[in-house]
Amino acid sequence: MHPFYFGRADRPLFGAYHAAANPHSTKGAVLVHPFGHEYFPAYPALRQLAVRLARADVHVLRFDLYGAGDSGGDFGEGGLEQWQDDLRLAVEELQAMAQVREVTLVGLRFGATLAWLACREGRLAQRLALWAP
Repeated sequence: MHPFYFGRADRPLFGAYHAAANPHSTKGAVLVHPFGHEYFPAYPALRQLAVRLARADVHVLRFDLYGAGDSGGDFGEGGLEQWQDDLRLAVEELQAMAQVREVTLVGLRFGATLAWLACREGRLAQRLALWAP
């Protein structure tokens, strides 16, 4: 796992990249955490999912939305538009880091809702996995 910050300097997003076992894999997944009080109980499951996907030759990026987790900002500074932009930035970051061509968005709870919202107007990802939206 490689932790790092990405995005705009004034709105940094924290990410954790899990490289695929096969570095030449073109498959990737962006994991979108739930928000608020559901973030911490879900963290171990999403981390374990990232590890297992990486072992199955999928490049994975877990990240915290602006105003949540280890990303910059305070809770009240985010919003639906901001968080959809964060998700688009995360997909672009994974594509640039690992030359990923096929992206799956995996969202849990509010993260699932965000993934769906971000995809409904354009082709952000080839697949969606919406876990308890």
